Amino acid sequence: MSNLDLAQMTGLSRSTICKLSQLDRWDNVSAGVMQRFSIACGVDLLAPGDQKKFIARSRLDYMDRTSPAQRRMMRRIIEDLKSRQPVTGY
Repeated sequence: MSNLDLAQMTGLSRSTICKLSQLDRWDNVSAGVMQRFSIACGVDLLAPGDQKKFIARSRLDYMDRTSPAQRRMMRRIIEDLKSRQPVTGY
């Protein structure tokens, strides 16, 4: 998925999409922008059940069509989400 595709889906500018995809942390990103961007990327931050399914998939079909920068960004988001999952089984 290209930055233009994401921009059209979210209503954000292409430059905003580029900036978001390169951020290491989203501390200064508004919740609305974060939610629109994440949904366009296939992750609903407000639906934890869906996040778990998303994280559990070992191979993401659309990742083959993304740029290296987009893949790095998604890996960072996934790792961040994984680190926030509660530890169970103790």
